[in-house]
This record gives sequence, structure tokens and C-alpha cells, in this order.
Amino acid sequence: MRFVMRAAIGAALTAATLALLALAALRVGDALEARREGGARPQAAAERARVAAVLTLTPTRVRPVIRAHGRVRSGRTLELRASAAGTLAQLSPNFADGGHVAAGELVFSLDPAPLQSALERARIARDEANAALAEAEDEVALAEAELASARAQADLRAAALERQRSLRERGVGSDASVEAAQLALAAARQAALGRQQALAAARARVTRAGIALARARLQVADAERELREARVAAPFDGILANAAAAQGRRVAAGERLAELIDLSALEAAFEVSSDEFARLLGPDGRLIDAPVRVLLEMDGLPLSAPAVLARAGAEVAAGGAGRMVYARLDPSAGAFLRPGDFVAVEVTEPELADVAVIPAAAADAAGRILIVNAQGRLEERAVRILRRQGDSLIVADAPFGARYAAARLPQLAPGVRVRPVPADAATGSGGAAEAASAPRAGAGAGPGADTRAGYGAGGGAGGGAETGDDTVTLDPARRARLMARVRAAPLPEDERARLLAALSAERAPRALVERLESPEGG
Repeated sequence: MRFVMRAAIGAALTAATLALLALAALRVGDALEARREGGARPQAAAERARVAAVLTLTPTRVRPVIRAHGRVRSGRTLELRASAAGTLAQLSPNFADGGHVAAGELVFSLDPAPLQSALERARIARDEANAALAEAEDEVALAEAELASARAQADLRAAALERQRSLRERGVGSDASVEAAQLALAAARQAALGRQQALAAARARVTRAGIALARARLQVADAERELREARVAAPFDGILANAAAAQGRRVAAGERLAELIDLSALEAAFEVSSDEFARLLGPDGRLIDAPVRVLLEMDGLPLSAPAVLARAGAEVAAGGAGRMVYARLDPSAGAFLRPGDFVAVEVTEPELADVAVIPAAAADAAGRILIVNAQGRLEERAVRILRRQGDSLIVADAPFGARYAAARLPQLAPGVRVRPVPADAATGSGGAAEAASAPRAGAGAGPGADTRAGYGAGGGAGGGAETGDDTVTLDPARRARLMARVRAAPLPEDERARLLAALSAERAPRALVERLESPEGG
């Protein structure tokens, strides 16, 4: 047993010795190989600077733009209804959806014969009531005369009674004579009372006759008004919508036949957030006089019209998170805009001074940006975000003149050493962000400022012509007809030039051509 134990211990010592020898041989081999390669063991790696696209915080003056979407509506829409039941005797040649009618132009009229008969009947009833009133007045005069006569008779009977009493007191007359005189006086007074009742009845008949005459006169006035209203004329210039009538058709009283829309009173209804709405209010709580542009996209050819803020909605819609605002469009907008059009709206705010425009990716939600300090390392600085404009931010309280990272990338953090490179050379984001401030500043220069940049590929004067089914080829006669329609439309000169340039192209935008050729397009 002791022999076996010693043998096991010897085997374990032998295995440990062999393992140590193998480890030593491996270490020696590594050292020889490193020496043979002529290199020593690498030292600790030096700190590597990361490449960072940077921009410079430059103070500028910017007019922010509130962008929203809404729909066009008319501020003056009139329903044209039949005033009475009858037959449509006459319709305007323009009585159709999109038909233009001028102020005072006849839109439709009802057959006047039944209404004329009703008017004559009302006049006859008025004359009868007038005659009845005259007769009642004559009866009053007669009743008054009869009452005066009855009262005179009663006075005579009273005087006779006094004489009979005087004769009886002197012993000349008798009691029978006095009683007869008393009975005669009572009868006379009774007759006078009857005449007074007859007078009251005659006066009541005069009152009733006067009421009947007034009623008859109202019926005549109603019949005359219905006869006038049988001819419906346009109270203002506009176009017809939902026109549904034909000459000779029988219509009911109050039936709606069409709607008249005033294209010179168009407005855009759009919703803004509560914060944006607060910025549109002046010190007096009213909307400020801010320039507005309303844009309609048509196959890459945006049509724009100036507008002004008119009013705010009276209440907040259920489930709404902002406020409804209405902008009154320039009267020339009616040449192409129609109620129901979905449009983009740009409201230019008052100018902000001593601010900087930076890419949205350069700051986090709390407004912290990464500044490159004098040692080439990044450090965080907080700025105050005033506006978010698409992919850019307008900030205040910024360290102007300092360089900052154009984007907060995962490899960039406070304390990291960086190798700054211009942002436009590295990613192109910085140049785009700085250029974005230029149109914003120019957008608010006035109501005529061009804010069409960024709305489709056709922002240029001659742009917008696309290939494929979105464009059409125009023959010379058709092109000339459309261009003449644009020249005759009440449009701003810049819009007119853009549309004429689009029509002059080899292939014109299909949507523009269809809008011009539609019945309501002019």
C-alpha cells in the first residue's frame, strides 16, 4: 500500500514538471519569434481623435414660418331656393355646375301665371275688406245720430215729467198724469240705451273690418313679393355649384336648386398648435398682421396666392389639440383655387434677432449641443430652442463664434477628442442647414415674397412639367387658347409668368390643363 502511494506522488510530480517545461518552451519560442521579427511588444495605443463635422454658431436675423395644411372655403355662399311651388319657366344659359353668373343676372324664374292670379285674388279681397270698412264706418255715423235723437227724446220726457209734478203740486194735475209721464221717460231712456248698444256694435264692426283690411293688404304684399321672388337674380358675381334643375320641371316651395359661391371671398381654414396660435396673437389678444401664403400643388407646379389672417375659430373642435385659424385670400386667388382644395399654408412670424439656425440633429430634446473647446475636445452647452423649422432649429442664448458638432452621433460625447472638418464637406448637412435660414428670412419680407421653394420639383418659373401620364402635348391652337385664358385671369404677374412658362413647354402639366379647361377653371 505504501508503495502504491509513493508511485502516485511520483507520477504527479513528473506531470507537473513536464507541464512547466512545455510552458517555458512556449515562452521562449514566442520571444525568439518576436526578436526574429525585430519588434518588441507593442506599447499602450495613443488616444485617437474622431472626425466630427462641425459648423460655426453665427448670429443672424430670421423670420420663422409656421407651416400648416388646410382647406379652401368661401366666406360667402348663398343657397338659391324656389320661393314657391311652381314650374321653372326660364333658366340662365350658365345654369350648370361651375357656370359663372354676374351680379344682377337672372338665374331662374318660375311660371308667373299662378302667382299673378293669386295676386289678383288678394287685391279683390283687399277691395272687399275696404268696402266693408266703409260700410261699418257709415253704420257708426248713423248709430251716433240715432243715439243723439234718443237722448233728446229722453230729455223731453224728463221735462214733461217735471211739468206734471209741478201741476199736481198746485192742485191742477193728477197722479195719473205724473205716472204716465214717468212711464214715457223710462221708455225714452230705454230707447237711448238700445241706440248706445247699437253704436257700440257698429264701432266693433269697424274694428273687425279694419283688421280684415290689414290682413287683405298683407296678403297682397305677400302675393306681390312671391311674384317678384319668382325671378331669382344673382346678388353678386360668382359660380354655381350643385345645380340641379331643368326648364319645365315642377319644383316645391323652398327646394334648393343651386349654390352661388363668391370666388372673391375665398379663405383658407387651417389648424395650428396652441403654441403657434399664441405666437400669432398681439398684445391686445387679436391676431397680428402677418403675411400668409397659400399654396396648391399641381403636378409639381405650385400655385400660390397671398392672404392675410382674418380671424380665429370660435371654439375648439372636440378632440382637437390646437386652434382653427382663417386666412382671407387675395381676390385673384379665385382664378384657380376652389372651395374644398387641400392647400399648404405658410404664415410668416415677426423677425427674431440674435439667433442661430442649426441642424435639428445637432441638439438633443433638452437643447444641448456639443461644442469644440480650445483643447479639441467636445463639451456640452445648453441653448434655448425657439422654433423647429423642418430639419433645422432656431436657437437663442448660443455661444456665437464657437464651433459645434453638426450631429450628435453615437461616437461623439463630452470629453471626446475630435478632428473638426467642415460639415458640408463631411456630410453636406451643415450647408443645407445654413442655406435653410435664407429662404426663411426672405419669406417674411412681405406678402409678395417667394416661399415656393421646397414644394415639388417645379419650383422654378418654367418647372413643373413631368413625363408620363402627368403631362400632355398641346397642339398650337389648344396652347394658344389656354394661354389666352391665363392672360385674361386676374392673377399676380409672377404667377401669370410661371403659368405661361409651364404652358409654353413641350409637354404641359395635365392637372393645370384640366383645371384651365374645366367649366370653372376660368
